[in-house]
Amino acid sequence: MGRWTEETAATANYPRLTTTGNNNNFQNSTFWMFKNNRFNLNRVQITYDLDERFFKPSSIVSRMSFYANGDNLLVISDERQMMETGFGAAPHNRFYNLGVRASF
Repeated sequence: MGRWTEETAATANYPRLTTTGNNNNFQNSTFWMFKNNRFNLNRVQITYDLDERFFKPSSIVSRMSFYANGDNLLVISDERQMMETGFGAAPHNRFYNLGVRASF
């Protein structure tokens, strides 16, 4: 699995961890650190308002618009998968909404 053992010391990808009392478990390490450089596209909304001339003066609806929005849409980074995991917090979610707004 790529972990460190005495046999795989030259080719190991992951540090050695143990469940027993071992001084190695308490050593500072930069192995799990990663760069936090990124570009986020957090929120986007597109709205289309219908022209008021579509509604007659006797109509129940006086104005209407349609919208679509999304949250947490894009992360551009070399470490995107690591950042979206959300260590120590809930995983990042993407939300999409469609809606209609009407004035009566």
